[in-house]
Amino acid sequence: MPDSVPSTPGTPGAPAVAPTDRAPHPPGTAGGTLADAAGHEDPCALPVLAEFCACHERFEHVLQVLRGLPRHLQRQGPDEQARTDAAGVLNCLDTEGPAHRALEEREVLPLLRHLGGPAGAVLAGRLEAEHGLLARAWSQCRPALAELAASGRWSAESAVFEYERWRDFVALATAHMLAEQGAAFPIVAAALKGMPPP
Repeated sequence: MPDSVPSTPGTPGAPAVAPTDRAPHPPGTAGGTLADAAGHEDPCALPVLAEFCACHERFEHVLQVLRGLPRHLQRQGPDEQARTDAAGVLNCLDTEGPAHRALEEREVLPLLRHLGGPAGAVLAGRLEAEHGLLARAWSQCRPALAELAASGRWSAESAVFEYERWRDFVALATAHMLAEQGAAFPIVAAALKGMPPP
């Protein structure tokens, strides 16, 4: 199972989302890792984007923990490690997630709209809509995690349903971050540097 979640604050919120509810992404951003999303000129090296990229790295770790939690529960049950991991995921996604999304909407998406041309404006609208999907998806995921973290209670009857919600949330959040670092951040970085967008 992945390492336990660090005690840093964090947080995106949101309930499970059906595949048809997911906004499409630019080609080449739907899979892989955040490291893969960085192009030849890493936009995360730009100070205005560095904080967002650092948050994405923390989220990536938390999502890895959430991705591995079903297997741990199946093998070990709701033991102390499972409770600790659930609490760490909640701490991050209840706290840092909403603040991160709000900051992106205040500082990054306006730059993408105003500096990225028509394609940047479309992408900004798509990413902002996904923030709402993420918040709703997390709100559906968190009740079972909160009960697991607080009391160690876990229902085998609802486990498959909860696992599916967690998987959908992880997939949506991962694709969203890849789109930001693989498409949105490079456009903003290039515009700020006075270069043609990638």
